[in-house]
Amino acid sequence: MAPTLLRSTPPRLSMRPWLLFALASSASTPCPPPRISCRRASSRVKPSSQLQKRDVAGSFIFRLAEDSPDGWTQVALFRRSAKVRTYQHKWAPVSGTVEASDADPLATAWRELAEETGLTPDSLRFLRRGKPYSYSDASIGREWTINPFAFILQPGAASTIRLDWEHEAYDWFNPVDLLANRSFQGVPHLTDSLRRVWFELELGPGAAAAALESGLRDLRGDGDATTRRTRRGPLLRALKAFLDVLAALDAPSTDRWWRNLRLAAWHLSYNGTQPMDPSVLSTLVDLMTFVEAKLPSGKTIPASFADDLCAKMRRFAQDAYRLDDDGVEQGAEEENEDDWEEREVQVSEQQTQKQEKEQETGRDQEQEPETEEIEVEIGLELEELWDDVGQTRAERFFSDL
Repeated sequence: MAPTLLRSTPPRLSMRPWLLFALASSASTPCPPPRISCRRASSRVKPSSQLQKRDVAGSFIFRLAEDSPDGWTQVALFRRSAKVRTYQHKWAPVSGTVEASDADPLATAWRELAEETGLTPDSLRFLRRGKPYSYSDASIGREWTINPFAFILQPGAASTIRLDWEHEAYDWFNPVDLLANRSFQGVPHLTDSLRRVWFELELGPGAAAAALESGLRDLRGDGDATTRRTRRGPLLRALKAFLDVLAALDAPSTDRWWRNLRLAAWHLSYNGTQPMDPSVLSTLVDLMTFVEAKLPSGKTIPASFADDLCAKMRRFAQDAYRLDDDGVEQGAEEENEDDWEEREVQVSEQQTQKQEKEQETGRDQEQEPETEEIEVEIGLELEELWDDVGQTRAERFFSDL
């Protein structure tokens, strides 16, 4: 997918069709007396106020089923050596501290992969990120913030893995088996990180996970998109993917069903377009607001609930976004890569002509800024404010994932 050359302008705050649609439609037990002990408290456990905070990137390397000897998707885990300071001889993903010189946690992930395995973008493909989370381990005096990532190993690249001093071995595992094996000797919260990047463990291997992965491919532009490349293309593709997941989602309880739907929305928001498209996030938040208002009060989801809900939302989407029966925006002109490049050239030529004219007239831009420049500056400030509002609304649905 070609990079976007112009910044997409988010919809106005007043235009919230999904939100408008959603609005329409024990006695305490006495404490025992404290025990008095003369034993000195262990110096190994530090109070939470003294824990050292560390941001870490944890990278899971996956080998897809078609490239795996046993025909199942496998994940590589690395056994930490006796030379590392924490969690010696425990199985873990490739991990490393986020340094101040790293542009972001993903840059940390790539750096650590190269250092600890010898793998580079030539042999790995970035797949997706997981929602960051934090936990404390007072026994070693650390408060960890984990940024999990998933990478796909290119066919035949397993032979190029080279371990450094931080690991003593590595092996391939079935992700499902790791969740079932409670005695597995992994680092703390290993499966929590794994679940966050491999959503098939949460949604199951059925139609819902397949619909989410298909939607993510369409949003990234490396799949067969059913919507045209218009300015609202990402929003419409996210809308279609969300409804496809909702229709296919199956869970044993209402709480689990609702959590999995919110998990899918998080991945569509943060693993679809790069960078994250605020209009996609805002639309998905509006969709979840509507679904939340319609959730049944029982412990399980009725058989017809998802179908009825999808039908209502699809009909409303067709009216709100002028979509045809295939989910394609009516009357929208298709925009391809050449269109974007031609538009950039036109903008560049206009700016050059404008600067030449200003030099001829001798007008001082710094003293007399043009109205257009002021409007652009104000527009950027409003966009940042709009992004903050969208993020705040989203946290209500994503904070407990």
